[in-house]
Amino acid sequence: DRKYRFNRGDRKRRSDRLNRGNWGNWRCRSDGLYWGDGLNRSHWCGWVVEGKRTFYYPGDTGFGSFFPQIGEKFGPIDLAAMPIGCYSPRELIKAHHLNPEEALEAFAQVRGRKFLAIHWGAFDMTDEPWDEPPARLMADAVRRGLSTEGHINVIRIGDTLDW
Repeated sequence: DRKYRFNRGDRKRRSDRLNRGNWGNWRCRSDGLYWGDGLNRSHWCGWVVEGKRTFYYPGDTGFGSFFPQIGEKFGPIDLAAMPIGCYSPRELIKAHHLNPEEALEAFAQVRGRKFLAIHWGAFDMTDEPWDEPPARLMADAVRRGLSTEGHINVIRIGDTLDW
């Protein structure tokens, strides 16, 4: 039996260590901002998985200076599952959740190749309309001149994504 380690954050000290599991090149990076044990002191585990391809999941996080660092250390990222929802009212949520435009900026900073929109449309938790996040994401992608065909991906429940 293989044992896997997941760093869920450390309540005693900032969880910005890099951990390696005991299978290949699996890595967990816990950089980010969330309100876990006090404002902006812990994070709900973002991670990078490295192998033949690189996958990045930032977890629940606000926008921060750690995105370029992740891009420098692990980029280019083949697939980034970026949260785009649960961002309104902005004055209350900004430090804890990305909006679609910030998600695209973070994607650029981690040197992402393929974007998968997550963290939207499942629960009515905040003030934005449920279908607003993907519309804002695609509008900002077009504004930035990014190809939305296969590069910026919004999938519905039950859909799959080849990467």
